[in-house]
Amino acid sequence: MQDSTTEKKNLRDELKKKLKELSIDERGEKSKRIAEKCLNLPEIKGAKVICSYISFSSEVDTSDLIHELKKQGKTVVPPENADPKSVDLFIVPGLAFDRQGHRLGRGGGFYDRLLKDVTVPKIALAFEFQVLAEVPYTSYDVLMTMVITETRIVIPAHEPGSIFVENLDSGSSPE
Repeated sequence: MQDSTTEKKNLRDELKKKLKELSIDERGEKSKRIAEKCLNLPEIKGAKVICSYISFSSEVDTSDLIHELKKQGKTVVPPENADPKSVDLFIVPGLAFDRQGHRLGRGGGFYDRLLKDVTVPKIALAFEFQVLAEVPYTSYDVLMTMVITETRIVIPAHEPGSIFVENLDSGSSPE
């Protein structure tokens, strides 16, 4: 989907509204399921230094995830303090994602600048309704390595229009 400022704004407004409609209990329960999937990933298990966003408002809650990562002896740094060269893996928020790994953020470009030259995994956390068939993107938008929701793990092939892998069972590896 070609980039359109109006399209991005409308999509952001729509997703922000849907996020606000989630009850605190529903957000907490779904966030817990997302954290469990995340903690079972080989990429997470192998990482020593993880840069994770600190959730606010209606985002996927990362507080339990960060607590568990620290309990496992991992160093967790917030994006504002991260040296991308010393990070093994990034956990990234967003408003919408698509099956090719494109991310629609809040519009400031912070994560695109931070992740511009990063080659380590970039894992997005999202609620299922935030994964769309397609989101508007530009050439400077950074692709995600995978998107984890409460019901699946989406691993894009990173080629526009290509087939993607979905793992609906959090206990097994993606096909």
